[in-house]
Amino acid sequence: MNIISVQKKRVSLGIRCYARKSKSWHYWTKKEIALLGKMPDGDVALKTGINKASVAWKRCKLKIPPFTNKRPKKLLTAWTRKEIAVLGKMTDAAAAAALDLAHSAVRLKRISLGIPPFGRKES
Repeated sequence: MNIISVQKKRVSLGIRCYARKSKSWHYWTKKEIALLGKMPDGDVALKTGINKASVAWKRCKLKIPPFTNKRPKKLLTAWTRKEIAVLGKMTDAAAAAALDLAHSAVRLKRISLGIPPFGRKES
């Protein structure tokens, strides 16, 4: 038997881990639990001092979905004049950060409008 099977069996039987009596056992606070799913597991780990695997395990145990920072897709046609004015005036990465868009969306829109990249003159 490996450690994972023993742990799963112990948990399924409701047997507490002996490590809870040790000084290294962590009891989750309400504030720590509130962070789960609100930011990446790695960020929660850094903020709380709990290792990333434990953070992911706790989040999964509580059936909290992982954090995703998915931006809504921006159609090439759904751009404002102010957003278009930024293109070519700074790097695509800087424009993406300023507009809170994916780098690829900014690049595609700039190319579709025939705007040269920042720092390059039109020929």
